[in-house]
Amino acid sequence: MTSLRLRTLREDIARGDVKLGSEEATARLRNATLDCTSARPALEAYANVRDVCTLSIVSKSVSKKYSDDAARRRAAERKEATVQAYAALEAVLKDANASEEQINAAFDSVGACVREFAESVLEAFAFEDAAEAAKREEFPELFR
Repeated sequence: MTSLRLRTLREDIARGDVKLGSEEATARLRNATLDCTSARPALEAYANVRDVCTLSIVSKSVSKKYSDDAARRRAAERKEATVQAYAALEAVLKDANASEEQINAAFDSVGACVREFAESVLEAFAFEDAAEAAKREEFPELFR
């Protein structure tokens, strides 16, 4: 879902349908990142007392499923890298003068980070090869 929303946002920006520096760009990014940049207005008050970033929630939910501490640390690092990439993309989208190169680099960085985080989540579960292959096929945008 996140990857599809980000791809749509990227395409809309490239076509000029969404303007850099606009509230629409920020709101759509917030929606695409599942509250990992800044919380949606409906969650702002709650975000003051709880982490509302969906990546953090997923990470906490699967943290006990990893086979060892190294995998758990790697997943945490990948989650943090994704959140930082989201923040960098947000900064670019808020800059009405950002270049096409900056926009593409920020979106590419987010895409790579999301895929690495997805790999870590998949790693938390002991899927048989066929089941893992099915997950990869079901979500091709996450496992290229």
